[in-house]
Amino acid sequence: MKLKAYFSAALVCAAVGSWVVPAAANFPQPGDMVDQSNMAEAADVLNPTANWMINQGMKMKVVEYRKYDWPKAYSEATEKFAGQVNLSEDGRTLTNY
Repeated sequence: MKLKAYFSAALVCAAVGSWVVPAAANFPQPGDMVDQSNMAEAADVLNPTANWMINQGMKMKVVEYRKYDWPKAYSEATEKFAGQVNLSEDGRTLTNY
């Protein structure tokens, strides 16, 4: 009997979750403009800096996803020197970078 109750609860949760996700995925889409009037709708995808900037009056045009790769020299240097970088005990100073 308990198994049936757990299964029913899981099924209900999955159904409700499927209703919520598509609604949240509708905004923002490429071509949309995020500003103070609609930033609450985009809160799930805004980092704190973007949130602050939009609150100050910035308008953000949403564009298609594009992958950015580092130049090969940056990637190689990062791999080569990563072992020598240190963080201070208080976590506020980066040395040997």
